[in-house]
Parts: sequence; structure tokens; C-alpha cells
Amino acid sequence: MTSIIGRAWACQTFTNFTHLSRTSSHASPLVATSRHSKQFIVPPNLLISQSSNGMPSALWLLHRPDSVLGIVVSPQSDGPCSLSCDASGQTDHRMRRVVRHLGSLPFRTTGTVPVGMPMVVHKNHLVGWCLDGAAAPLYAHTLSQLARLRSKRLKTLLPSNAIICRTYYEWDSWREASMEPGWSWYQADEEVANGILDGRMTFDDLRVSATEVA
Repeated sequence: MTSIIGRAWACQTFTNFTHLSRTSSHASPLVATSRHSKQFIVPPNLLISQSSNGMPSALWLLHRPDSVLGIVVSPQSDGPCSLSCDASGQTDHRMRRVVRHLGSLPFRTTGTVPVGMPMVVHKNHLVGWCLDGAAAPLYAHTLSQLARLRSKRLKTLLPSNAIICRTYYEWDSWREASMEPGWSWYQADEEVANGILDGRMTFDDLRVSATEVA
């Protein structure tokens, strides 16, 4: 199994971003005010912005067939995370298992606006392969998607390879996302993705390590 997966990863490119089932978000989407969309040969996968209160934020973009998901990956705060869904309130035992696992370890968290069900952003290629069947620098999965995993595989999600994201945004298309004003657009590779999940990448590090695109 390992050799098969390894060969498959080697054939994948970083444009094979994870395919997620569409999720709803109660967070206010970023407002698109520009009438001109940016044109890129390969769509960027990292956005860095200076917010109105002077605090920058970074979003990792996941390009899906029907939408674009923007996941807040920085700044991060240390765990433990209080999940918005209580294990005792879940009727599905598989969901309770996921919530218990995530709540039992000190995962770092991102985002300040809860959107209901959080997402787990990770670099666990075994989990990514099981759920998506494709390689990517970063993966993002809902709790219901993680509930499909066997217990042994679920437990491979650890604070060393995953964070819990409480805020994310969704656009209907890349054209809509590309009209967002005030963002710097970057191409980031797997090394940058690893640094994000390790919690060791400052905004200055991100700007230096990733490749800015016009």
C-alpha cells in the first residue's frame, strides 16, 4: 500500500488540490469590490492580507470543481480547542469519536469567527489519500468526512500535522475569488505548507518563502 501511494504522489502536481464536499459557512464572505478579475496561468494557493485592524491574515486556497475554499491558516493560537459541536450532542457514534479525538489533544487553532462545524487542515497524506484519492500540499476535511475514517487512521491526525480551522470562506468560482481587493497573491509549495502546520512560519516568512504573483 505504501509503495502504491508513494508512486501516485510522485505523479501528482501541486495543482491537484483536494476535492471536498461543499460545506456551508456562517462567516461573512470577503467582499469583492473590484470589477476586474486577476488572470493567472496557475491560480495562487496562498493569500496574505492586511486587515482593517492592522492584523494580517493568511488564507490557503483549495480549488474545487464547483467552488474555491479559503481557509484561515494564520495567525494561530495554541490549543486546546473548544469544538463548536459537543460530543455528547452527536447521535452518530463516528462523529463522537472524531470530536473526542480532536478534543483530547492540544491542536492549534485558527480563525476568530466560529462557523459552526470546524474543519481540520492537515498534511497527513494517508488521510488525504483515503478521503480524496489525490495528493496535495495541504488537505482540509470536515468532521463528517473524518468520521468515515477507521479509528486507527483517525488517530494519525496529531498536533504535529494538523490544525483546527474555525473560520473559512467560500467563493462560487475562481473568477469571484480573484476579484478580492487588498490581498497579495502567492504560490506556495509543500515546504511552505509544512511550515504553516508546524506553526513556525511568520507572515514575513510566508512572504519570503512563497512566490508572489502579479
